[in-house]
Parts: sequence; C-alpha cells; structure tokens
Amino acid sequence: MPRIRLTQAAVEKLKPPATGRIIYTDQHLPGFGLRLTEKNARSWVVTYRVRGKFVMETLGNIAVIPKVEDARQLARESMLKARAGTNPVDERRKRERIEAEKAAEAKANTFRAVFERYLDRHAKTRQNAKTLAETLRLFNKDILPGLGVREITAITEKDIRRVRDDVHERAPVQANRMLEKLKTLFGWAVRERYISVDPTVLVDPIAEEKARDRWLSDAELVRLWHACDEAGVSYGSCVKILVLTGQRRGEVARMEWREVDFARRTWTLPSSKSKNGIEHEIALSPLAVQILENLPRVGDWWVFTKDGERPISGWSLAKEKIDRLMGDVQPWVFHDLRRTIASHMARLGIRAEVADKVLNHSGGSVVKGVAAIYQRHAYRDERKAALDVWGRYVASLIRPDEGNIVRLHTMQTVLSPNSGSK
Repeated sequence: MPRIRLTQAAVEKLKPPATGRIIYTDQHLPGFGLRLTEKNARSWVVTYRVRGKFVMETLGNIAVIPKVEDARQLARESMLKARAGTNPVDERRKRERIEAEKAAEAKANTFRAVFERYLDRHAKTRQNAKTLAETLRLFNKDILPGLGVREITAITEKDIRRVRDDVHERAPVQANRMLEKLKTLFGWAVRERYISVDPTVLVDPIAEEKARDRWLSDAELVRLWHACDEAGVSYGSCVKILVLTGQRRGEVARMEWREVDFARRTWTLPSSKSKNGIEHEIALSPLAVQILENLPRVGDWWVFTKDGERPISGWSLAKEKIDRLMGDVQPWVFHDLRRTIASHMARLGIRAEVADKVLNHSGGSVVKGVAAIYQRHAYRDERKAALDVWGRYVASLIRPDEGNIVRLHTMQTVLSPNSGSK
C-alpha cells in the first residue's frame, strides 16, 4: 500500500491499477486511504484495531464523499470509536439493519399494502364479483394514485376531504360511492389495529343524490315484454326473468342451469353471487318456468349465453334496442324493474316485508334495526305465493285474451300475518 500525501489534487491525478486494486494510504493520517480498482472505482477506507481485531472500514465512494477532508474527518471519528472499544462497522451495520426494518415496516403499512390485505382478508370473502370489481375500479382510479405510497397512519381527515373534493369536481355521485368505500376500509383498518384513528369519521358525502322513483306502468310492462320478443332470445328472455323474479340484472344474467330446479320450480342464487352474500331461493312462477324451458341450451353451464362459454354481457346495446322497440316511453333503467315489482306487489296487496324478502334486500328495507339482524323468518311460502300471483298478473297483462286475471288485494287473504313457514 503506497503512502502519499492525500490532497484533492493528488487524488484527482491517481491512475487505476492495470489489474486488481490498490490502496493509497495517507501520510497525514496513517490508516486512512483511497482504494482504486482496475475499473477506476474509488472508495475511501480506514483501518484500525478494535480490541485487538484488525478492521478495514469502507467509508464511502468518492462520488458520495468527493472531498478528501470530509473523508479524513470520518476516518478520525471511526478511529476514536475503535480506540474506545466500539466497532464502527458493527455499529453502522446495526444502524442500517434498524433503518431497513423501519423502511420495511413503513412499506408494509402503506395505504396500498393495507388495502391489499383488506382485499384478501375481507372484501374478497364478503363482496360478490360485481361489487368487488367496483371496489377495485374506484380505488385504482381515484384513491391509490394519490394515497397509495403514504403510510396509512399518516393519512389525515384533510387528505380524505381533498380526495373527495377532487372526485366531486369530476363526478359528484361517484365521490359519494368512493367515500363509502374508504369508510369501510378505514373501519376495517381500525378493527385490525393498523390505525387507531379513522380519518373518515367526520367526512360526509357532499353530492346530493335524489332517490329514483321510476317504475313501469302496466302499459309499459306490456311494451317491454313485446320488445323482449324481438330483442333476441338471450337478452329478451333474461329481461323477462328480471320482470318475473325481481332479482338484480347481474344475478339473473349469470344464472346457471345447475341452480334451477324445475321439479320444485325454484332458482337458488348462491351466496357467492348474491349482493348481500346470503344464499337466496327464488320461486319460479309457471310463466317463468315456461320461459326457461323454451330457451335453447347452448352449452351446459350458463342459462343466458350466446356461445356457451360465458354469460351475456354488453347490456348497453341490448338496452338501446329494447328502448327503440318500446317506442315513446319515459327513460328507465333495469334496476327500475325491482321498484316496479315492489310497487305492483303493493297494489296487489302483498305485504311490504314479503316483497322485501322477494327482492332480497340487504338486511331488509322494511324490517330494520335489531329486528332485521335477528329475524330468521324466511317467508318461503309467502315469497312463493307472491311470485306466483305476480307471474299470473304479468300473464294477464300480456295475454288478456286467456282470462288469466288477478284481482287486486287477493294476497291479503293468501298471506295473512299468521301464515307462512319459518
């Protein structure tokens, strides 16, 4: 190891060795030096003994510590620690390990990391495919880009308000949906002890939402039914089953043949497809059974399909076609059919709680609170009777010449408060 006076000018003039490496030690501070490799990599080093053990410490490369005096001062500090019995290399490694652990912990507690755990441990086991897809869409579009890399414990109420307001400027109602998702996630994070304070508690939705009250009249139902006759077998039949069962479009569109029991006249919606995560048995009226029996079977899996490989999709085009075939009617959406059924069932005298069970509302929109949580009455007989009467009513509208007439309020006698099975 050649010894030279390490000055800034001298260091800049040093040439790398032809092979291997060489260390130029400092005449001014013995033990301090500059290591050069054949590829001209330059690093400051210092050697000393700690409790009799020889140690060579790399202080840093010349790009990080460009000035000789700064490197020499670091070397002095390490020598002093070694003289006092502390190994500077072990000390630095311990410090780096602690910093790495802190960095790993911080990374594990980023909003994105906690969100991914929330998906795996909570959302994926409690949300159906459609709801989960919407959760992912909202987070990936509106939340993760701004909050993803932040530590979840550092996210404040101000951050939540800023995200809400940014989305509100572009899509007011979506801002409300996004806030609902955030509240659910942060509530879970509190229960799982990732955070102690929920920053969403005092943040309220700001977009005013007007509840839809659109429902289809008898005449509009007739128009819809006849439009379905010309809208194509898969889509038209699917919409007819929507009308007759009152279930959600996505649930009906993904109906499978194995879920249908023609002998019992039932369709069993599994919990994995149900919005509220609870298995739901839907009675099929004779008219509904007739529609399903007349469907051509394309494959052995999906009821409403074009190729047998996947359920029907692309509802926008189908809806446009149905609207054209219906003619001049007020705008409506498929979800309005559920409100239509509830409204007509009320006219038919079907009790509200029975209609509520037919529609499979989460927790029930009529029976609320503790009663909704603990109520275990399935209303199976009442639901079957209600859907049978509703099916006959629809049949009386679309086939008036067959004399299949349903008198209003007949369900009050069919479904007295003491009837039904548990």
